[in-house]
Amino acid sequence: MAITLLCDLDGTLLPRPYNVVPADDPSSSKTTTAVVAHPSLSEGPAYEPLVRLLDLGATVVGITGSQLATHQRRFFDELPLRHRRDGRVMLAVQTGSQLYVPHSEDGRPMRDEAFDAHLSESISVRLDDAIVAELTDIGRRGLVRFYSDLADDPGLVELEGPLGYLVDIAAKLHADKEVNGADVKFDVPVTDDVQ
Repeated sequence: MAITLLCDLDGTLLPRPYNVVPADDPSSSKTTTAVVAHPSLSEGPAYEPLVRLLDLGATVVGITGSQLATHQRRFFDELPLRHRRDGRVMLAVQTGSQLYVPHSEDGRPMRDEAFDAHLSESISVRLDDAIVAELTDIGRRGLVRFYSDLADDPGLVELEGPLGYLVDIAAKLHADKEVNGADVKFDVPVTDDVQ
């Protein structure tokens, strides 16, 4: 089968994160808080159809804005070793700026040097560092505003829906802001990748 499937991972191919509330430790006076679980590919409905496509000879490329470590376990390592060894599973990370292909013997992800060389030759426009810093600041302010709004009005997302876990994050950020003072910025991670 000469089909190559390009798949966005977060919010598309991978199951959505959800809240997990661990049981309280009876010997501790502290109450445990919910943690966010990030399920792997095999825990969602896309796994079996994807493996069937690979069995038929398709190639699958997972694409994410995250780094390799974030999705190696959740996506790449989840797919059968036989398909990783034959080179039909790939992972494009940091919004396609790096491509990882499987090692032919053990299936572990390796950076594709030919892709890197092609990318460096084909990119002739690079954003100025000051512009990247300004865009990053705009993005960070937008995320802070989103989480602030969500902390003030948790009804912006369905608590029992797939985005319900964001309410706990917003509440924690809001609590940290209240403790540390109104001028303290939330620590919201955004990329500073100039590509």
